[in-house]
Amino acid sequence: MNQKKRKFYKIFKITTIVLLLIMVILSFAGCSKESKIEKLIKDLKSEDAQVQDKAAEELAKIGEPALSALIKVLKDKEEENVYMYAERALDKIGEPALEGLLKVLTDENLNVRLVSSRILSETDDVRIIEPLIEALKDEESNVRMYAERGLKNLGYSSIEALINALRNENENVRIASSRILSETDDVRIIEPLIEALKDENEKVHMYAQRGLFNIGESAIDPLIATLTDENVNIRLSAIQILSVIKDSRIIEPLKLALKDEDSNVRMYAERGLKNMGVAITKP
Repeated sequence: MNQKKRKFYKIFKITTIVLLLIMVILSFAGCSKESKIEKLIKDLKSEDAQVQDKAAEELAKIGEPALSALIKVLKDKEEENVYMYAERALDKIGEPALEGLLKVLTDENLNVRLVSSRILSETDDVRIIEPLIEALKDEESNVRMYAERGLKNLGYSSIEALINALRNENENVRIASSRILSETDDVRIIEPLIEALKDENEKVHMYAQRGLFNIGESAIDPLIATLTDENVNIRLSAIQILSVIKDSRIIEPLKLALKDEDSNVRMYAERGLKNMGVAITKP
């Protein structure tokens, strides 16, 4: 074997040994981390509040690797006094815990869903939008409350998804979506809210009407256009909003609405004209 080959085999041997050592070190490190998590989970269940506090802090520092162990604690009915500390640790892990919390948002365990929805509701990552909209279907009202809060906190980022949710077959999704949108001043919601006036659910209808009223001037022309809609609920809702607005654009449309076949539409048209100080000549 020449010198060049001997040198190659020597380098190969050293490289192999180094790689094996790295693998062994990583293996021990993994075992060490798992052991540490296991010990901290035990400390989390201590009767000493200071020990529990410290364990929660250390688990939060470990981050994502501690996620499954913490979620397991939340599922243990015998450990209710530990839930608070597990939740605190999950909360402090932050962004690294996001994917894991999204996966358990539909967990069969109510406590897990409550904790995950509560933590996610304070997150500004757009990845949570669709999962939170799905969570609006949850049978537990508090899960729905956190989901709604999270979507509301996301502001303009969630508007398109909420507009689509106005057509969801689940009424809780439609109610929550219309309620959030009713507090938004984005003109994108005008036509969807007008369409939502047809909703059979009274709350959806109410929030749609409130949202259009809150938008104000930008919604006037679209509302005027609905005064000839074949759906009486839309005409009535539009005229109710317009009747309290003082804008010269509404005068002629309200005069025409005095001829509407629905007595309530006619009543609000008259009220709106009086509000504008316009003399009424009844047909």
